[in-house]
Amino acid sequence: MKKIFPLLSGLAVCGLWYLWSGAVVAQPTVPAKPETTRRDGDVTLRNRGRAVYYPPKGISQMWDNVRITQQGKDFILYADEMTYNENTRQAVATKNLRVESRDSTIKGDKIFADFNTHVITIQGNVVMTSHGEKDGIRGSASNASNKSVRGELRHKPSRLNCTRIDYNYENRQAVVTGNIQMIQDDNKGTCDRIVFDEAQNVVQLFGNVVFRNGERQTMRSSKITVWIDQDKVGSDKPITIEIPNDKRPAGAPAAPQPKVEVPKAPVIPEDVLKDFPPPPAPVPTMAPDAGESDEDNDPPADDKPAEVAKPAEAAEADKPAEADKPA
Repeated sequence: MKKIFPLLSGLAVCGLWYLWSGAVVAQPTVPAKPETTRRDGDVTLRNRGRAVYYPPKGISQMWDNVRITQQGKDFILYADEMTYNENTRQAVATKNLRVESRDSTIKGDKIFADFNTHVITIQGNVVMTSHGEKDGIRGSASNASNKSVRGELRHKPSRLNCTRIDYNYENRQAVVTGNIQMIQDDNKGTCDRIVFDEAQNVVQLFGNVVFRNGERQTMRSSKITVWIDQDKVGSDKPITIEIPNDKRPAGAPAAPQPKVEVPKAPVIPEDVLKDFPPPPAPVPTMAPDAGESDEDNDPPADDKPAEVAKPAEAAEADKPAEADKPA
C-alpha cells in the first residue's frame, strides 16, 4: 500500500502538470479574416513594374504593363504609363495603349478615363477594330476557340481610323470624330462623325457621308446607317446613289471591248478631178469708206447713165408695124 500511494500521487502530479502546461502552451484560435467584398464600380490597378503613391493628394503613378479594370464593367485598359487620381476617379495613360471591350479593341496615343461617367477618350492615331478573331475581351479569352458555324457567318470584322474616339463602356457606344475612315469587308466610308453601337453592331455616319460598297456603288448623303450583321445600308435623308454600268468587282479591269472596223474615206482619182473647173472667185463687196456719207457716193445730177446698145432683134421689135402707120 505504501508503494502504491507514491505511484498514484506521482501520476496525479504528472496529470496536473500536463493540464497546466497545456493551458499555457496552447494558442487561442485566431478568428478568420472577413472576406473583402468588392463593390460595383470599384477600380482596380495592377502592374508589373514600379509604382509611386502620394496619400495626401490621392495620386498613384504606375509603370510597365499597367492594367485597369472596374468592377461590373466589361472593359480592360492597358498602358505602360498611368496616373490615377482617386479623388476624382480619373486616369491618364500613355504608351502602348489598348482598351478592350467585349467585342472591340481600341488603340491610340493617349487615353483619358473617367470612371464616374464611364467614358474613355482615346486620342491620336486612333484605330478601332471590332468583331475580329482577337478583338475584345472575348476574342482574347482562353475559351475563344469555342465558335459556332452561325457565329462565324455573322463575324464581320470592321475597322475605324480617326483622331478621336469617346467610348462609353456602360452603354457600349462610341462617338468617332476627325479624319474618319471606315472599312468593313469591301465596304468603305468617310464622313464627319460616326456613332457606333457595339451591342447592336450598327454604325451611323453623319455629315458629308460617302459610302462605297463592293459592287462599286457609291452613296452620298448627310446620314447613312450600316447594319453590319445584316449587310444592309440605308438612310432617312436625301441620298444620291451612283451605280456603275457593269458588274465587275472593285479593282478589276474592265472587259475588253471588240474593235469596230471603220471604213476608210474613198480616194478620187486625179484624172476625174481635172474635168471639174475651179470654182469662180467670190464677188467682192464694196463697203463705203469710213467718214464718207451716202451723198458722196451718189452720181452727179448732170451725169446720165450711158445707154446700153440693144441687139438688132430688140431694135426691130421696137419699130411700129406697117399696119400701125397712119394713112
